[in-house]
Amino acid sequence: MDKKVFDKIANVKKQNLGTTLKEEAVLDLIERVTGSKTYRKNFVIKQIAEEKTGMDQYKMYDKDGKIVIEATSGVAAAVAFNTYLKEKCHVFFGPITQDVKALPKKPPVVGEVIENKSVFLYRYFMNYCTYVYTCIYWKWEQYEKLIDWMLLAGINLVLNQLGHEIVWRDMLMEIGYTAQEANDDICGAGMLPWQIMGNISEFGGDIPAWWYEDQKMLANKMTERLRDFGGDVIRPAFYGKVPNNICDKYPNAKIYAQGTWNLAQKGDRPPLIDVHDPLYEKMAEIYYRKSKEHFGEIHYYGGDPFHEGGITDGIDIAEYSKTNIETMKKYSDGNVWFYQGWVGNPRQELLNVLKHEEVLIGLLSGDRVVNTAKELFGDYPYMYMQIGNFGGVQRFTGNIPEFLNQPFELQQPGSLNDMMVGIGMAMEGIETDEIIYDVLASNTIREKPLQQDDFVERFFKARYGYYNENIKEAYDLVIENIYTLWKGFAYNASKSSSLCTCPNINVRTVGWFESRGGSPYPIEILQKATQLMLKEYDKLKDNECYRFDLMELCRQANADYGWEIIEAMKNAYKGGKRAQFEKEARRFLKLYDLQEAVVRTNEHTLLGAWIQRARDYGRNDTEKRIFEYNVKNMMTLWCGKPGRFRLRDYAFREYDGMLSGYYKKRWMAYFTWLSLHFGRENQGLEPNISFTEQDYVFTLSTENYRTKPSGDLKKACENSMKFWKKY
Repeated sequence: MDKKVFDKIANVKKQNLGTTLKEEAVLDLIERVTGSKTYRKNFVIKQIAEEKTGMDQYKMYDKDGKIVIEATSGVAAAVAFNTYLKEKCHVFFGPITQDVKALPKKPPVVGEVIENKSVFLYRYFMNYCTYVYTCIYWKWEQYEKLIDWMLLAGINLVLNQLGHEIVWRDMLMEIGYTAQEANDDICGAGMLPWQIMGNISEFGGDIPAWWYEDQKMLANKMTERLRDFGGDVIRPAFYGKVPNNICDKYPNAKIYAQGTWNLAQKGDRPPLIDVHDPLYEKMAEIYYRKSKEHFGEIHYYGGDPFHEGGITDGIDIAEYSKTNIETMKKYSDGNVWFYQGWVGNPRQELLNVLKHEEVLIGLLSGDRVVNTAKELFGDYPYMYMQIGNFGGVQRFTGNIPEFLNQPFELQQPGSLNDMMVGIGMAMEGIETDEIIYDVLASNTIREKPLQQDDFVERFFKARYGYYNENIKEAYDLVIENIYTLWKGFAYNASKSSSLCTCPNINVRTVGWFESRGGSPYPIEILQKATQLMLKEYDKLKDNECYRFDLMELCRQANADYGWEIIEAMKNAYKGGKRAQFEKEARRFLKLYDLQEAVVRTNEHTLLGAWIQRARDYGRNDTEKRIFEYNVKNMMTLWCGKPGRFRLRDYAFREYDGMLSGYYKKRWMAYFTWLSLHFGRENQGLEPNISFTEQDYVFTLSTENYRTKPSGDLKKACENSMKFWKKY
């Protein structure tokens, strides 16, 4: 990147993020994470000047019986403390699990000075989708813990869409909508991210009146906490999106229909209004005024007018783009527009009319398409990101070798992709892959990459307190066979769960969007990794991180094994071998019981915990039912309307309660149907059953499920291993 261009981008970053370091804020973080006033009292926090490049750095050392952290910002100081936790205390604080019980009573000395600095202006976290696939119905206590991890991980820029609906509601009311009409346009809690992205509107609604202020409060607390450490947020921008019924209020409005999004019916995607229409200017002024009223000064706004589709016919994209940013600057404190680099967007004609320093692109699939960044974005600045965990489903997703090295390689002089100014994590859900988060976090404030073996050893010494041959061999298998990018596959991930499939003996995937080719690793890989990790059970059974990892390994091994049973069922059915078919069907149903015994041992894999969270968020019986429906619908039918086939089971969950109460029941009904009609497949009469009505029964029910972990994880894993060997 041209130095003058980089300097302009760096100056905007320094202007927006500043160099905030509040000693009390960092000490509060230390106490929250450790639960210890002793550790708080043992640290001294000092500010040092930021480099001219705008890069963060820190230095940590012992002095006069205290541990001194010198840092350019609160974020950099938090990274230094996290380094201390991992390397000196051997305890772990992650986005999913935390285990600090082994924290030494007396804070260890630092010893040799530890210092490092970043080569990335921005270190980003969050995805629009995460606010539902993980964070739906979260309260401050949950957001606070996640923000603490973000700071420890070196994150300085976060997508914060919480409370956006209050701005949208107020804007609609000021242009003539009643409060009820405005509320009717706004999606329910389970669909809000996709309305913000311009994909849908009106689905799953009935947001209660108190919701708006409640979400606004959470949004502002998040922003305030991040800014206390020198971080900042991105808020949703106005880019001409209008309600589908806007012409009922403004018959002469010039709008551009945007068609559909992943759906089989028309009219779901909100239209765009022409930037020259007087209503555009009117709505924009109200929007940014209300945004400032509710959320204060915002420097980073984001929006993707043609995210995953849209229709550009009749729209001058260059003029449209330029007007959007000029309007943002005219009516707000915003000076940078964030675009998602995803599925062909942002388009070159959209970028070419903009200044480099007013654009920031998040390349969501950095490791897979980074070599095309120049072609996609020209010389506009972008952040290298990992997306993964689509739908928040449970499967291993990531590319450890590339994530460790590629961001630094792109920083080398002469790189074809030297427009890269940051790194980030934009997973759709954050319930799996804690090792992947740590890989990317280890890069945030570091000049050179860690070697893979060095990283893995550091990770597990912090996570478990030690690292031995069993752990090494287990994760060598996982990293070499799954956590790597395999040529020819749509994305690097373990197989989707056989147990979450919609019943059909020819089934090959769970959701419409998944690769039809499977994954290239042998089924024995995760079975072997589970066996190796189980050997450490007696030493680590009280370690939350270990219990989660063991559960996940065994869960995925069971899920993979089910595909072999489905294949055997298919062969028996098509071969007319009734006895063999019924034997395989019983085996498959047995696997549900084994899997549920595994996942019910962990707090992160309980349907009842999600439902209870939804019910607790509601303030009366009606709200509790609506919120519960939003959770169940998201995990199953998704849209909940006939014909919306693409997103069904997109966010499938292998949870206790889901396995027996939803997925298993479908397969039991299917097996009964096949038994009643056995042999008709050869006559072209193989059943094609729609389970939509059964799915509605589940999503609309109010059954109670376990809300606390139960059972014996060791025994559950041993029973699964016996099952693999028996057959």
